Amino acid sequence: MSVCAFPMQESKADVNRAIKTVIKGLTGKVTVNGKVFNSAMPATLEKIEIMKKIFLTIFGLAALASCKQNDEYKKVDASQIKVEGSMNAELTAPPFVPKPVGDRPAKKLIVNMEIIEKEGEMADGVKYVYWTFGGTVPGSFIRTRIGDEVEFHLKNHPDNKLPHNIDLHAVTGPGGGAKSSFVAPGHEVTFSFKVLNQGLYVYHCATAPVGMHIANGMYGLILVEPEGGLPPVDKEYYVMQGDFYTKGANGEKGLQPFDMVKALKKNLIM
Repeated sequence: MSVCAFPMQESKADVNRAIKTVIKGLTGKVTVNGKVFNSAMPATLEKIEIMKKIFLTIFGLAALASCKQNDEYKKVDASQIKVEGSMNAELTAPPFVPKPVGDRPAKKLIVNMEIIEKEGEMADGVKYVYWTFGGTVPGSFIRTRIGDEVEFHLKNHPDNKLPHNIDLHAVTGPGGGAKSSFVAPGHEVTFSFKVLNQGLYVYHCATAPVGMHIANGMYGLILVEPEGGLPPVDKEYYVMQGDFYTKGANGEKGLQPFDMVKALKKNLIM
C-alpha cells in the first residue's frame, strides 16, 4: 500500500486526535514498572499547533519518500521469478540480523527452525518458562528476498510439552502456513511457499489460544527485500516489544507461571 495514495487532507483530523491524545497522556500521570510519575508538560494550544505542524511535516516527508521508493522498487510479478540454486537461510538471535541479501538472485531458501520451551531469567531472581522460536524471545530473524522459494523445516523439541505451529505474515494464503505447520513435540514438519510481497512481517504461533502462545514469547520477524536488495545502512538491529503476564507481582522472585486471568483482563486471549 502506497503512502502516495493516502488522502492527506482527510488525515488532518486523525493527526489532531493523535496529537491531543499524546499530549493528554503526557500531562497526566504516567505509570512505569508499577511506579506513578507526574508529567510536567503543559498542554497549551500553542504546543498543540506546533506538534501539529511537526506531525504534518513528517507525514508529508513520508509520502514523498514512499513515492520515491515506489519508483525505485517497481511492482513485479514475483510468481514469475525463477530461482537459481539453493542456500541455507542464516537465522540470527536479537538484536542481530542476518547479512543483507544484496543483489543475489532468487533462490530456494532452506529455513531450519526449532521450537524450544525453556526456562530463562526474566529479571534478577525471576524465572519464567518461555516458548520460543529458535531459543530466544523474539524468535530468530529470517531474511529473504522477493521471488525466493522457501522450504521451511519446523521442529518441535521432544522435551516440549505442547504442540505449536507458525503463522508467517509474509506468506500469501490462509493462515500464513499455520495449517501446514502444526507439529507435536518430538516431530518435524516441512512446508514451502513462494515469497511474493516485499516488506517486514511478523510471524507468530497460531495454535489456540493464540494470545497465550504469543504472550509466552512465540513471535518474531521475517524481512522480504526487493530485487537488488535494500540501500546500505551503517547498523541494523532487531528489536520487538512484548508483554508477559505472571502469577506473581512485578519483580517477585522465583519461577513465575503464566497468569491467564491477568492476560484476559488485558483482552489478550481470544
